[in-house]
Amino acid sequence: MRAPTIEVPEQELQLGRAEVEYEKPAQEEEPPFELDVLGQYLKETHRYPLLSREEEQKVSRAMRRSEAVLEEKKSGTGRRGARKEFDATRATMIESNLRLVVSIAKRYKNMGMELSDLVQEGNIGLMQAVERFDPRRNLKFSTYATWWIRQAITRALSQKSRTIKVPINKLEMVRIATRAKNKLLEKDGREPSMKEIAKAVGAPEQQVETAMKSIPHLESLDALAVEDGSPRWELQSDERSETPWQAVLDRDMREKVGSALELLPSRQQLIVRMRFGIGFNTEYNLEEIGKVLNLTRERVRQLEVEALRRLRAAGNRRALHDYIQ
Repeated sequence: MRAPTIEVPEQELQLGRAEVEYEKPAQEEEPPFELDVLGQYLKETHRYPLLSREEEQKVSRAMRRSEAVLEEKKSGTGRRGARKEFDATRATMIESNLRLVVSIAKRYKNMGMELSDLVQEGNIGLMQAVERFDPRRNLKFSTYATWWIRQAITRALSQKSRTIKVPINKLEMVRIATRAKNKLLEKDGREPSMKEIAKAVGAPEQQVETAMKSIPHLESLDALAVEDGSPRWELQSDERSETPWQAVLDRDMREKVGSALELLPSRQQLIVRMRFGIGFNTEYNLEEIGKVLNLTRERVRQLEVEALRRLRAAGNRRALHDYIQ
């Protein structure tokens, strides 16, 4: 059965041939055996030609047609032919994008997993992308697949590179604080103090410091931020993970929402963002926000009401309406 189609991004990623070509790492970066295995694998990936956009549309449409036949026919010659075409077209879509996986996996080296393992996890994400890709949307496959590959790699990093389990609220605090730290660094041109970070986040300094010290290496993950400042990594559980659509939300809408929220105190900003999933992978309830900010559920509700009142009074309801809807 075909997996349900998920809303996909409209923004094109500039993933040209040069970007997906593999550069052999220096000898000291990987053990000799690791290099040998990777080198052999990369030779294999170069056996498969990259598809043009027209070619990938043709192949993926053929894959969907044969899949429809398989779902309709339970036996007979037609089913055998459809199975053969489905397997062949699926293999073509996967093989032609193996170099894309390597290109993305290299960005996550030295974060707790060997490059070969990162590539393996990325290939799992690639296979998911092939299963879910809808050619009717006329979207470049690499745009869609990149999200799934990154998702698979970063989830594996969060699950396998740490020996302790960290509560989701602590992960969110580190993520929020790291983003605030990066913004302050860019604005002031210096490393911000913990007090400044806590003020920007709207949380107690001790709480922010404890969270960041308990998961120090997540800052290196967040350093892989995309151009607009949102992190490349994902540490949410399956049922709370973002969709490809959310991963590339319209830039103009983000700017409008960001401008509206700038009118609020930092803590109220954070509450509204978490409540409606603005800049986050999911929406949070009052209790979850309270755990992050060390506030009672009722106090979070009061601050949310006050924040929305301020936004209405400032005439920004229209700017937020489409996002919140």
